[in-house]
Amino acid sequence: MTAEERVSSLHKRIKTMRRMQERRKTSIIGALNIGLTACLLFLLFGEGTAQFGSPEGMYSGSSLLFEGAGGYVLVAVIAFTAAVITTVLCMRYKNKSKETYGKDNQQGRESS
Repeated sequence: MTAEERVSSLHKRIKTMRRMQERRKTSIIGALNIGLTACLLFLLFGEGTAQFGSPEGMYSGSSLLFEGAGGYVLVAVIAFTAAVITTVLCMRYKNKSKETYGKDNQQGRESS
């Protein structure tokens, strides 16, 4: 086996390992999203049903805390925060993988 063949097989192995690592990370992110969704649904339905409507003499901001509606507000804030964090992490991961594969493709073109 020549040095070029060894380098070529090494690059193929690295690409395979990176794909496996990427699939593993994607699976972990998916599992975390499912877990967060399950937790939020548990919190949402575990709080019970709150009655909507604005009570007399209360402003709309204070009606959010009337008769247990604060749990729904808390769940909404947590869901929004989790969605923003997930979106930012996915965007960073996508940009990082584009940079990595871009470098791999450029190195492959230069060597051939």
